[in-house]
Amino acid sequence: MTFFQKIYRNYVSLKLSDYKGFDSDLQINKLLFFVFLGLAAACVIINYNNNAVSVLLKKLTRTGAFGEDKSKKLSDIGLGSSKAIKRVLRAKSGVVKHLIAEKGAIKLSYEEYTELEKSKKSIKGTKKEKKEKLAEIKNKLSPSINFDLAEFYIPENMKEASERFISDKSTTLAKGLVYALSVLLFYVGIMFFMPTLLTWISNFIT
Repeated sequence: MTFFQKIYRNYVSLKLSDYKGFDSDLQINKLLFFVFLGLAAACVIINYNNNAVSVLLKKLTRTGAFGEDKSKKLSDIGLGSSKAIKRVLRAKSGVVKHLIAEKGAIKLSYEEYTELEKSKKSIKGTKKEKKEKLAEIKNKLSPSINFDLAEFYIPENMKEASERFISDKSTTLAKGLVYALSVLLFYVGIMFFMPTLLTWISNFIT
């Protein structure tokens, strides 16, 4: 048996039922692996998206796109072919909604937004009609963007907030990878400690 096979058998595929007092065949370390893998992936994705937002904010700042009358197309600031930028603008995360605005975009009030969300549950008609009405409501809640024509800007009252976001070193992709690696290393530590922990719990309850 190789070193890695021993690691897999003794730690990764560890079962709760291997210890007295536990009735379950749950492979706890395998479950934790997927939990921590998800956390690591989230670290990378969040920092990747934040990095894209940071790049967009820098470009808008350098071209003086503060206020709707000074809005810029992505092609005007050299980002017309950036899939990452378009992805974060489509997703309309909290950061994007807060710091970046689209010229001429209809802004829903809280009451209008809530009413549209409620209307999704009361759609009636044939399957096709329901699908069409749902698509219409979703488009009102989150309108599609024509990136060939759409113009973007930083609201005047968000100028300082955007500068703080740009200066935040944690928005870099490299930092996201470091976070992800730290999360996985933390999992490895838990994985090797788990037999000791389960032994202690087993002795305590039996």
